[in-house]
Amino acid sequence: PPRGPEVEVLEEGRPPRLRAVVNQMGRFLAQETACAALAALPERDHYPLDWVKFGALAGRQVLVSVGTQFGDVWSKVLVASEPFPDDLLQQVSRIINETYRGRAIESVRRDVMAGEPKRLLADMPSLGAAFRMLRRAFEWQDEPDRSLWGMEHFYAIPECQHPEQLLDIHRALSDPDFLHRTLQRARAIQGGWIAIGTEIGAPGLENCALVAYPFGLHQWQGQLAVLGPMRLDYARVFGLAARSAERISQYLVAMAQGSQHGQATGHAGSPAAGR
Repeated sequence: PPRGPEVEVLEEGRPPRLRAVVNQMGRFLAQETACAALAALPERDHYPLDWVKFGALAGRQVLVSVGTQFGDVWSKVLVASEPFPDDLLQQVSRIINETYRGRAIESVRRDVMAGEPKRLLADMPSLGAAFRMLRRAFEWQDEPDRSLWGMEHFYAIPECQHPEQLLDIHRALSDPDFLHRTLQRARAIQGGWIAIGTEIGAPGLENCALVAYPFGLHQWQGQLAVLGPMRLDYARVFGLAARSAERISQYLVAMAQGSQHGQATGHAGSPAAGR
């Protein structure tokens, strides 16, 4: 199959963040196929934790910073029931990082919601209040992340020239659940999926076809797809989509391995290492 793109190295040799890699692959697919390319990523709950850091702010506010093994960094501010000293928050950060690094964020929250660790509370009773505050630290109620490239190509596709049809296509592709719903109806083929014509299940796309491939690491799974006219060069599009999805998976493996190596050597960029 076609080789597909290489992941561009950014920031003076440092690996790009996950969103930048997916964007590279999506732009490549849209350009090479002259079609639309789509990607769907899981909710934040499914990302593997690399590190967490808690910092005391003014009053009863606590800054929560979360880093994933794929290079993402998220933050939020919580209001606690009482002020927390910084040394206590650092202790909680250390416990979370040592216990949960590499596990999905939803797993961290589930364990924290189950109750405070009794063996730790015996030595530090004040940890109880901090862990109760943590139950909100790992709540991320985000919709699935999705991206779209090459929508403009539909204006050059003869089968999609009617204004009402273009409006239907725009509405379909603006739906954040479009790819997920289409893949539920698609047929499995060559490690990916294909949906043709009415199988796509969206008005305006009856003369189109969608080819998709999964990418991911362990339980973290996303999808990369190409949407174009039914007369696609399927062999070429399948090859390009498969290789592009494989590039993202290879990047995820490398990022996770780099995080584990950094944990062993004390570098990886965790807060404890001075990030």
